[in-house]
Amino acid sequence: MANKTYRTCQNCGTVNLNRDYCKNCGEIININLKRKLEREQKAKEKTASEKVKKKIKSPSYLNTQRNMKMYLHTILHVSFIPFVSWCSP
Repeated sequence: MANKTYRTCQNCGTVNLNRDYCKNCGEIININLKRKLEREQKAKEKTASEKVKKKIKSPSYLNTQRNMKMYLHTILHVSFIPFVSWCSP
């Protein structure tokens, strides 16, 4: 004969016999099943976020942007600051 497992629902307080989900409200009452589903959900979210990061992050693009900012910064210092100091008395 199979083991009888009584589980109390944390949501509504109903006592359930040999169930993973509450017969009254449908909430997951099996802790092992709940943790397994949470791990699977986190794994899906992690793979989805990694895919998005790969699409967004392009090293050559980032390097180009960084180089452009440094170039503009250098041009500003080489041309504008001497001009301002020349114009001021």
